[in-house]
Amino acid sequence: MGLVSVDSEKVFEDEAVEKALGIDGIRLYAHQSEAISAFRNGENVIVSAPTAAGKTLIAKVAIADTFLQGRKSIYIVPLRALASEIYGGLRQMSLLGARVGIATGDFDEGYYRLSRFDVLVMTSEKADSLLHHDPAFVEEIGLIVADELHLIGDPQRGSRLEVFLTAARELNRDVRFLGLSATISNARSLCDWLGCRLISSSFRPVPVESFVIYRNRIISGEYSEKIDGSDPVTFISRKLIDDGGQVLIFRNSRRRAEETAVQLADSLRITGQEIKIEEDESTQKNSLLSDLIARGTAFHHAGLSNEQRQTVEELFRGGKLKVICATPTLAAGVNLPARGVILRDLTRFTDGMSQFIPIMEAKQMMGRAGRPDYDSKGYCYLWASSDQSLRMAQEYISGEPEPVTSSLSEPRLLRFNDLALISSGIVGTIDELLKFYSSTFMGYSGEMPENSDIEDGVEYLLKNGFISESYGRYRATEFGRKVSNLYIDPESALIMRNFLLDQYSVSGAIYCICSTPDMPEISFSYRDMDNLSDLPFIGDMEMKNPSAMKLTAVMMDWIEEVPMDIINEKYGVGPGDIQSRVSTAEWLLHSLSELATIYRKQVKADIEGLAIRIRAGVKAELIDLLRIREVGRVRARRLYSAGYRTVRSIAEANVPDISRLRGFSAKLAQTIIRNAGMIEVDSR
Repeated sequence: MGLVSVDSEKVFEDEAVEKALGIDGIRLYAHQSEAISAFRNGENVIVSAPTAAGKTLIAKVAIADTFLQGRKSIYIVPLRALASEIYGGLRQMSLLGARVGIATGDFDEGYYRLSRFDVLVMTSEKADSLLHHDPAFVEEIGLIVADELHLIGDPQRGSRLEVFLTAARELNRDVRFLGLSATISNARSLCDWLGCRLISSSFRPVPVESFVIYRNRIISGEYSEKIDGSDPVTFISRKLIDDGGQVLIFRNSRRRAEETAVQLADSLRITGQEIKIEEDESTQKNSLLSDLIARGTAFHHAGLSNEQRQTVEELFRGGKLKVICATPTLAAGVNLPARGVILRDLTRFTDGMSQFIPIMEAKQMMGRAGRPDYDSKGYCYLWASSDQSLRMAQEYISGEPEPVTSSLSEPRLLRFNDLALISSGIVGTIDELLKFYSSTFMGYSGEMPENSDIEDGVEYLLKNGFISESYGRYRATEFGRKVSNLYIDPESALIMRNFLLDQYSVSGAIYCICSTPDMPEISFSYRDMDNLSDLPFIGDMEMKNPSAMKLTAVMMDWIEEVPMDIINEKYGVGPGDIQSRVSTAEWLLHSLSELATIYRKQVKADIEGLAIRIRAGVKAELIDLLRIREVGRVRARRLYSAGYRTVRSIAEANVPDISRLRGFSAKLAQTIIRNAGMIEVDSR
């Protein structure tokens, strides 16, 4: 299968190093050997290869080489879930004496706490935020690994990675780069921009055979098989499962993913595992998911809670689940391969119309076919519902993915980065700013905006008090430095400042953060107006931002302890939607409280209390009980209703009394009483 090794024997002379990395006895693929040799020859490298082609092993070796030379490495990934996965794989380097850490949150945290680590795994947002605080930290870094480098073209987070890599090159000429990417059509351009050698391979350890489902037939070249009397998805799933495989089915909406999972559970009639998903609050979605898991099937999408998604992923990895029906977010997240992958939908409703998904996205989903170490071949099936879909399916199978393009020229992103570069001292004049942007991938690719557009961004910052000018040089004001360190959009900061200068209220604070560009929107239809029209605080809000109004209503219900099921039924948002917005809301409320130190100190404590309520979804009276580990919104309310209203009252309680409450076992009661007691001891 094209296996070679670097020196025909081992990657490292020291066997202990190979064991620590988990690569002892492994023979390298040709592209792995070529990449490692190039890196050891002093070259920066970008590896462009399919999913599951062993790119992470190359990174492990490069990181180990860097550590053994006494230098630090950072490993940048696009998503928090991937950061946890990579961190888990690198922790074994502690056997070499390396201190391995992970940093994904706390965007206003500087580098000081993290500087003790030899290897740091982080998201691109975290790396960029560290740059805002202390650009000098890059001088300590010997190697930057940029995983999923092709996502530099992602409109949401690509610019963060692009700016960080550009700044790293400017600030540390000795830093080494290793980029890991899926196959893209302009990988050579990325290499030329970063000064890297391209190692490109189409090799997959588990080859994938692709088919098209068209007019009740399975076709591939000259091969054609008719499906009689059965739904094609059921037919293919049964065939793969009977042969000992697992199946991933991608649908273009949450509702369709759930409906397909139910339909397959009914038709396949397989047995899974009886399981109770451990969560503080039971929901109908939880019950449905548990029922499907018991029948070997599940669904997976962003509307599920973190706990629900993790349960599905772990059961699938362990072979307890045979089928997952998912939205495409799964393909872009954790590594979860299956013997068979079915792309049931090739289109998605975008910008008011149904559009075919990009080739890169289709290939990401197709790349999940074939489990390394388990399958000798993977199988991918694309459902074509029309002649046009048939042509597109064939393009997905044999076509080149779209080229990566920069999104940095968007005015909002320029504004954000203008402030960061000025605040951190990386640039101080318009000429320095233009020179920096010319060094980005945007500049290299000839996609630079007009100089006047960049100057307009600086003028915006000057006009609104983020920066000041003296003799042609720009410096951040106190307001500007704080906004840059908080890692929020300058437009968000202006919305917050305007709120702080007006009358304070809980609903107003929530609406304020929900109306910022940093808060992800939720879908809004005019049917939602029926739920909003009677709410007492709606009259204070502007109809021009209905998504913010709806999200404010959701958050208000959340902190009034309205059950998740009722919120879901009322507004059509799932536990995962709430969790993701709660996480963002907590960060934005923290930012609001920090800005209050400049503009309105007297409301800072109120905002901090509101942040606690948002995090847990509780009324103010439960805040004290939330200090106890293992106590969330539901348990806190039950304890409070039973008369346990302070940490001390629980620390002094008896196990039998607590265990009589609904949902409290004797073991849980003992744990909670012990945790409360520890808080009481610490507070004395």
